[in-house]
Amino acid sequence: MAVNNSISKETPFQSLAPVLRKLSKFTFGTREPDYFTKFTFYLLLFYWFCFFVWSIASYLTISLREFIMSEKKIPVEEIINSRGLALGFQEGDFLDRLLAAHGIGMGCWLVVLVGLILLWRKQETYLWFIILPILFYLGLLLFYMGPAYFTEDVTFFDKSGLVIVFAATLMHFLLLKRERTGGSINLFEEDAE
Repeated sequence: MAVNNSISKETPFQSLAPVLRKLSKFTFGTREPDYFTKFTFYLLLFYWFCFFVWSIASYLTISLREFIMSEKKIPVEEIINSRGLALGFQEGDFLDRLLAAHGIGMGCWLVVLVGLILLWRKQETYLWFIILPILFYLGLLLFYMGPAYFTEDVTFFDKSGLVIVFAATLMHFLLLKRERTGGSINLFEEDAE
């Protein structure tokens, strides 16, 4: 009975870890940012995750409304249409607008994800990749969906989350500018004289 003592070389197809490490280095770079940047990144990532998952779940629920009705007997379309009538929309118009808003919202949040990666790398252009999609998303909720939808159906968590994302991004950007001119990004640390 012969024993095979050959050592097999690990390839990316055998283990995903080397591929993920290379992808992580390519995406986030090799330098780790300061603690304030990390804190801002993780805070914004939390809100990004909440908004992105909500947009996907809402889009899928509306898109699969016939399937949900046939399998679970939940009248998603009827519920959405009756809410739309209560908000002042015409019959069937609210459903189409809601579907479009969640689809566009997913795109906005994907752009914000690019901004978060740039924030981690401390590239100043991250501001535009976060602020512009947030403003567009806010405009979408307020003007495309209507003020009644924004005041009655957008939750306090969503409104406060958008304000937190906007404020944290601006604050980090201003501190990053301060750091680039020789100051400190840390709020609690005195500038070195």
